[in-house]
Amino acid sequence: MAASGEILRFVDGSEFRITKCAADTSGEYLEMEWSLPPSTETPPKHIHPQQREDYEVLEGAFEVFVRDAWQTRRRSPHVQGRRPLRAGAERARTGTRLRGLLRC
Repeated sequence: MAASGEILRFVDGSEFRITKCAADTSGEYLEMEWSLPPSTETPPKHIHPQQREDYEVLEGAFEVFVRDAWQTRRRSPHVQGRRPLRAGAERARTGTRLRGLLRC
């Protein structure tokens, strides 16, 4: 299981830094900061049916899948719910919080 401060690096250049792991929050949530190169598909399109994932754009832009189409989100507005995301045409950095049914 990932620990706070750990950085997960992927072959496409994406990095996920764990800012709070489930053990730090008694299983309430996991918090990460993602750095996504332009047009990255990491993570692959998916949803977490038992969890809620919230995103905040910290830098650049990313795309979120809403009602059968990708929509671009820029700095600051929060995106909530069970929606896949991907990097847009520019590098993106997001704050992500995943809530619900996490094991410590």
